[in-house]
Amino acid sequence: MNIKNLETFLVVAKTGNISEAAKTLFISQPSLSMKMKRLEEQLGVPLLSTHSKGIKLTDAGEVFFNYAEKITFMQDQLMRELSQFREGKKGHIIIGAPYEIYSYILPELIAEFIKKHPGIEIENRLVEETDTESFVKNGEIDLAFTINEEIDHYASRVFLYQKDEWVEVSTNSRVPVNQMYCTNRTHLVLNKQSINNKTIIVENIDIVKRNVLAGLGSGIVLRGVVEKEINESSLTVTRSIREVNISVITRPAEKLQYSLRRFIEFLVKK
Repeated sequence: MNIKNLETFLVVAKTGNISEAAKTLFISQPSLSMKMKRLEEQLGVPLLSTHSKGIKLTDAGEVFFNYAEKITFMQDQLMRELSQFREGKKGHIIIGAPYEIYSYILPELIAEFIKKHPGIEIENRLVEETDTESFVKNGEIDLAFTINEEIDHYASRVFLYQKDEWVEVSTNSRVPVNQMYCTNRTHLVLNKQSINNKTIIVENIDIVKRNVLAGLGSGIVLRGVVEKEINESSLTVTRSIREVNISVITRPAEKLQYSLRRFIEFLVKK
């Protein structure tokens, strides 16, 4: 028994006449009668009985009719739901990024995307820079932002999202004892010439920014993290250290769900 048989039975039951049902279904009356007979044989119970004005449902036919309506309705609902996923209007995307990127790129970016695609749910995760590529490959996240330049381009799909740079920033106040703040990740990425002997390693880039704004020393950050403060003149760039590429990693295109493709198209347009 398949959905088509259910739909055919419903037409027969609703018209109450084999001849009229056959016209509606664009098949011959004998062919339709044979279909109904085979359906009854398959189920092992009579569904239809004849009378002077046509046909009516048996008790078993009434039960079958009710379930057939529910099943065909659910199938219609299912196909409509799946079409939403197929067209990229619905879905669930997991995005990962290290703290340096997570803190200043993702919130506004995701908010803008959701406004345009309200049916797509996005889960954003904080991921260590060293884990971004492996998490994408293993399917733990769907897409990752990274500043890692050593990526396996054969196993992953990688494209440039934007350029940024590592900068040293300070306030206009006097910096005590030439202290410099940076994260452990920043310390590992940059060469020794960029870091002085009085560097203080802190947990994340927001702590770097807060200490610098408090006048406790200078700090090394991605320029994008402090762009607002630079524009407002509360922080000053004392030196540019190194340009960096912020890239996006996903799995190969053929393995991407349609909602994720919508997000990638959104990124490319930006």
